[in-house]
Amino acid sequence: MRTQLHPDKPYGLVWEMNGGPVLAGEINRKGACRELREEAGLRCARLREKRFYK
Repeated sequence: MRTQLHPDKPYGLVWEMNGGPVLAGEINRKGACRELREEAGLRCARLREKRFYK
């Protein structure tokens, strides 16, 4: 996800890539929802895991 830094912070209005690790014992969906909430203030209503195979 890309977000824009707050204008009052250093490098204000610069775009950045957000994200962080899944915590120990946390499933992927929970980690993704937690990161969305922490980084962008968004809440997940429904999030399904997408699996990709080669």
